[in-house]
Amino acid sequence: MTRRRHTADRYRGGRLRPAVEPELYSPAQLRRLRDGVMRQLLDPEWGSEMGLYFMGGKIGALEYAAGKRWRAEAAEYLASIGARNAKSAALEPKNGTPPDHDSPLGQKLARDALMAFKRFDSGLRVLQREGAASIVRAFVEHDQAPVGIEEFHAVRRGLKALAQHYGFGK
Repeated sequence: MTRRRHTADRYRGGRLRPAVEPELYSPAQLRRLRDGVMRQLLDPEWGSEMGLYFMGGKIGALEYAAGKRWRAEAAEYLASIGARNAKSAALEPKNGTPPDHDSPLGQKLARDALMAFKRFDSGLRVLQREGAASIVRAFVEHDQAPVGIEEFHAVRRGLKALAQHYGFGK
């Protein structure tokens, strides 16, 4: 009769060690995913700091969705005021000259710009109340990682406040 071999992980005294759940993504997998993004094999969104924090489980789905919405609102607002590097096809004139302000198209563009400002301003006020406006804007709009645990907590606090402001998770 042969003895059965026990392959379970044990302590020195012979007691079984508890099973450890593997992480969702190992660091090597995250590096491969990021490298794939750099080679444009995947959606570039996952190569952003916000995408990497979401994939790594550092921010949740609601925080990620709030960050994406904030990025879109900020880009729309910056395009409406004519800021550089902000592109929004809906707000740019097609032929190079802006329409007359009294024309229907000019009035629509003015209304759209005003609404973009109001959405941006209300979100900015939420971030300012949380004391996280500059850190969240750097993280979401400029793709800069938070430095240190305090900035990371400020990013999470700001994104959670934005998610609540947008009505996510109800």
